Amino acid sequence: EGNPLFLEQLLRNAEDHVEDMPGSIQSLVQARLDRLDLRDRRALQAAAIIGQRFPLAAIRSLAEDAAYDGAPLLRHRLIRPEGDSYLFAHALIREGVYSSLLAGNRRDLHRKAADWYGASDATLRAQHLDRAEDSRAASAYLEAARAQAAAFYNDKALALIDRGLEVANTDVDRSDLMLVQGDLLHDLGEIDRSGNAYQMALACAPDDRARCRAWIGLAAAERVMDHYSEALALLESAQSAAALDLKAELGRIHYMRGNLYFSQGRLEDCLAEHERALHFARETGSVEAEARALGGLGDAAYGRGLMLTARDYFRRSVDLARAHGLGRIEVANLPMAAISNGFVLALAEGLEDGRSATKMAIRVGHKRAEMIAENCLYMMA
Repeated sequence: EGNPLFLEQLLRNAEDHVEDMPGSIQSLVQARLDRLDLRDRRALQAAAIIGQRFPLAAIRSLAEDAAYDGAPLLRHRLIRPEGDSYLFAHALIREGVYSSLLAGNRRDLHRKAADWYGASDATLRAQHLDRAEDSRAASAYLEAARAQAAAFYNDKALALIDRGLEVANTDVDRSDLMLVQGDLLHDLGEIDRSGNAYQMALACAPDDRARCRAWIGLAAAERVMDHYSEALALLESAQSAAALDLKAELGRIHYMRGNLYFSQGRLEDCLAEHERALHFARETGSVEAEARALGGLGDAAYGRGLMLTARDYFRRSVDLARAHGLGRIEVANLPMAAISNGFVLALAEGLEDGRSATKMAIRVGHKRAEMIAENCLYMMA
């Protein structure tokens, strides 16, 4: 059993899951581990925490051994090089090492892995905190979901939210997760599910800020269904909760109310609300809120027939969003930039914006933006 090639051949003939591995092969794997010195065993355990594939830098960090080079593990044929990383020689070796870890050691190593990934991979950080049974896992899943949503991987973002809700143990985490879930579902056009998420967020909201955000979300859902009176009433509740302290939320309230007034044809009121939204965006220093408010001002100008002004606002919104990676705001306003270009006979620019808007809307699943962009292209064809 001391022959690495003998173990390697047995592993090739075994099932690919450790639970199905014959006891004799498990014993051989364990015997091989027992013959490693403490330094190599710790390195191999750290590797098993990372997964079947692992970078040497991660092993050095988790094992707290900056000079470790992995040579003994290679010599024993327990791992093999793969590009700039390493692989376990067989999945059963990794599973055997992982299952041999005591629960406390396993949690500690997963916590170290989460710290190692840090901001470089929010999803892996969340997953390691989850496996470490760390109380930060739910909020880590929230950050990972936001990162996936920013890259337009909405299905992945929703899956991360679901797992975050499974491990959440505070109302703060539950409310935050369900608010983002509501936002994602709203963007995907799943308005009923979005409204349900906001209702659940409201039910467990721990403070006025969370309640305010939930009411704003519910108002957005009611707006899509043309329930304007209900939406305005919800915004009144949100504004009462926001008082004078929650300036970011007040800006969002004014923005949403401006959108409602636009839909009702109350264009002067629409303009005033979006101007207030822009004021709060600049007061709080929020680029995202400013880009959103500029789009709202574009709508107000468009509704009043001021197409040059509308084009300027939409272009400023799109440029600001694009410069700061705010894709959801960009995709919402780019089709309107295209249409306003058409009205001022800047046809080449309008066609370019329209084509870009169509491609982007299809890629991210934004049906409303796609419809507006396609209509723009039809008008200018």
